Amino acid sequence: MQGIKDILKPTLFSLSCFSIILVLLSACSNASSTNIYVIVKEDSNESRIDFAAGELASFLQNIYPDDRFVVKTEVPEHGDYILLGTVSGFSPIQPFVNADDVSVAGSFIVKNTTHDGRQLGIICGNDSRGLMDGVYSLLEQKLGYGFYLSYNAKENVDTGNFSFEKWDLQAAPTVKERITFNWHNFISGCTAWNYEDWKHWVLQSARMRYTGVMIHTYGWSPLTQFVFNGQVKKVEYIQNTRNGDHWGVAHTHDVRDLVGGEIFESEGPVFGAETGKIGFNGVTMENRVQKAKELMKKVSLYARDSVGMDFIFAWDVDTKDCNHQEQILTLDPVDRFLENESGYWLARPDTEKGYAFYKAQVEMLIRDYPGISEIALWYRHSPHTDNKDMTPVWNWLDRDELPAAWQIEYDEAPGSAKNWAGPGMLGISKIADAFRKALIELGQDHIKLAYGSWWFNDERHHELFNASNEFFDPSLRAYPLDYDMAFSGSELFRSKLRNTGEKRELTVIEWAHHDDGKYCGRPYTPPENFSKLLLDEAHASGFGVIHWTTRPLDIFFKNLQYQVWSNTLNQNLEESCGHMALDFFGRDAAPVMEQYLKSWMAEAPQFNRETSPVFAFHIDNVDEVVNGVHNRLKILDSVYQDKLSPVALKRWNYFKGHEEWIKLFHEAHVSNDPQKQRDAILKYVEKITVDGLTRGEMGLLIQHNLKWLQDLE
Repeated sequence: MQGIKDILKPTLFSLSCFSIILVLLSACSNASSTNIYVIVKEDSNESRIDFAAGELASFLQNIYPDDRFVVKTEVPEHGDYILLGTVSGFSPIQPFVNADDVSVAGSFIVKNTTHDGRQLGIICGNDSRGLMDGVYSLLEQKLGYGFYLSYNAKENVDTGNFSFEKWDLQAAPTVKERITFNWHNFISGCTAWNYEDWKHWVLQSARMRYTGVMIHTYGWSPLTQFVFNGQVKKVEYIQNTRNGDHWGVAHTHDVRDLVGGEIFESEGPVFGAETGKIGFNGVTMENRVQKAKELMKKVSLYARDSVGMDFIFAWDVDTKDCNHQEQILTLDPVDRFLENESGYWLARPDTEKGYAFYKAQVEMLIRDYPGISEIALWYRHSPHTDNKDMTPVWNWLDRDELPAAWQIEYDEAPGSAKNWAGPGMLGISKIADAFRKALIELGQDHIKLAYGSWWFNDERHHELFNASNEFFDPSLRAYPLDYDMAFSGSELFRSKLRNTGEKRELTVIEWAHHDDGKYCGRPYTPPENFSKLLLDEAHASGFGVIHWTTRPLDIFFKNLQYQVWSNTLNQNLEESCGHMALDFFGRDAAPVMEQYLKSWMAEAPQFNRETSPVFAFHIDNVDEVVNGVHNRLKILDSVYQDKLSPVALKRWNYFKGHEEWIKLFHEAHVSNDPQKQRDAILKYVEKITVDGLTRGEMGLLIQHNLKWLQDLE
């Protein structure tokens, strides 16, 4: 008699085979239903075109996971496809695009059409920059992505079936230069960044349709070291919690022992960039310069070669740190001259041997940071200062201290140039001439030159830019850093800048937050009618945004970017808040979160500073601040949290925690109650860890402890 197992064996075997067949049939069915779309890109050696094609394929794949998107350089024989290229460099795209539609530099058009019974999607740029910005504009304005400095937000993405239906978009930028600008000095800024943080900054800047990134570093930084006549320029450190004390950077033996210090467990006892941690990971006093330069070399090349972004290096030329005496004293007396009040010798850029001092700097810059596209010569806004970090020597110059030939040149200058700043600006203009000469001799004349300084809304500082505008060659771009954030509110400010904009390219730098009292809380309110003010009143060719931290400054960067495109021209802040609410929180929560963001940007405080040992700064109107927090929390609490996605819920919790921290911080500071102060710090840790954690936020936790609560040690 057969056992039951023997009877069932064939049946089980048959069922197993049948199951396998079903799986195979299902796989074949899925494979046959998968559409493959070829992105036919212009075959070019421009990094922007390759990068744009890769970004388009990646994001489309993310939106439409059931389809496939591949990049090639030849039109496929069958199927629908996408053409991606520039109007002058990509012949397959030319029959489908009217060149007049992309006649402006940086402009693009996105469209769909049919050809030989096949559907085509077309992204065409006037140039490679326009092409890349066309890709990001399509993804953002038609397909629902939101690109911000902190995140790629996709709560508004419609992941239906792929089609070309929404591929209908055209725009041109109103200004050529759009720059994100970070500044080496605080450990809540780029000073503490590692390579991945730098990459994120460059990449997100590109995705937001900025054209370049800019950094500034002081003369004491290891990044500035060069050799001249056998003398090595003395430098200090990439600042961290053990090394370097400029700008009141506070030190501690072990950051893990601070209140909230558990967030530093993977960091170790020292917080700062890995490349600056002397005594850790192979970094020594002897190789600290090499390590710092290796990092920024990689960053400059990533910006240029991978993403196609401009890389602008703001280079101090006027302070004592930049005019190293042991190097300059190797020159003969005829090749240097004395600034009497400071007692510092300055190298003459207009003699053969003096010029060599400046050429050595240029040689170092192009060797160590090969991705540089522009060097901006930076100088102080005042001839006198008690701050040892910014002691100028060129701005102290009087007319009688200039070399005799320069005095004649100065005397022949227009009256508008002959003011307190005139002698120094004449001298620095000659440094610029030396830099340009060196770039030409070294075969690097494609690298641009610029100059920049702080712009204050008063006549004294207007004179500074009048003098520099007169003496500097018109080929140099000017970067006024709007210290008072007066650009939108002062017609006089804009009319004074117009003199510069009519003579040379002018890029106005606005602050997302400020290092002297408005560092935390919310960002600045973006200037209204920004494009109109830039173009019509200041004759500017671009703008930049200076910042150190990133979150929660995203809305500032986005609004200014929206304002300088023809299809979103001068977009108001309220509309940008609506976009951000959709991107961050999705359609169900967007109406409430838009209301919240408008209230937050209109009423939330700005407070604290980084430029001194005092951290808690501008702490006043506490009752008003607390009432405002309560009102905004009511708005947040009206959101149906169960309808938020996990990602959106984290962002909601971040803003809720941010508000609660503002309230606790203000109350704790005025009460001077140690327990309330600890509670405020712990709330800060809670809110910065709920949705990722940035190194800027980690740096600010240290300021909470060492600049606010030193008595808790």
